[in-house]
Amino acid sequence: MAAGALIRASAELDSGVDFRFGQAWRAGLTSFWRVLALRLAVFVVIAIPTLLGLLVAGLFLLNNRPFGAALIAAPFAVLIVILAVVLTALYTLAIRACVLEGLGPWASYRRAVELVLTRTSRVVITLLLLIAVGIGAGIATGVLLTLVALPFTGSIGDAFARQDFGRILSSLGLLFVVVTPISTLIGAPIGAYFSTVWTVAYRRFEAEPEAPPAPALAA
Repeated sequence: MAAGALIRASAELDSGVDFRFGQAWRAGLTSFWRVLALRLAVFVVIAIPTLLGLLVAGLFLLNNRPFGAALIAAPFAVLIVILAVVLTALYTLAIRACVLEGLGPWASYRRAVELVLTRTSRVVITLLLLIAVGIGAGIATGVLLTLVALPFTGSIGDAFARQDFGRILSSLGLLFVVVTPISTLIGAPIGAYFSTVWTVAYRRFEAEPEAPPAPALAA
């Protein structure tokens, strides 16, 4: 629901509309079931080859043929990774088609594929720029969380050396309590930033005019 609300609010504010929190919340409620179906579609497409690969590999293992199981599992694993990467990329555009254009899950994915095919350079450039920004943000976040965790490392290391499992668990629990809200506070605005950039980029992709047809050759 929050994803739909943020996408709609970003689009409306980008167009100059005075869009309030209550309106964004209602927009998120309106698109909730469509967005949920969109995510379930990704799960189903990835789950089917995963279950099939596990089933076939399991049959080979039951027949004491581990080499055959490995031969089956390897291509299925590659297929699943490729599917996950492609569907994640398409989902980024599809959820915006779902929220902003009111399309269903499959129509949203068709719209995403259409944008990738007709706006390939723009989509790729945007993706690469955001990957670079994401790597930088990830490094900065990792450094910050490491600095936060440093005071706990001595206590945890000493507890491991003494094999004091109660102290280990309490130290890890305290570390979790401290790090989790900090990582959430850092991750939430970063996620909102990426969502907003993709929403604005999606509107620009749509606004970009189609290439004019080539002039007919003179007879």
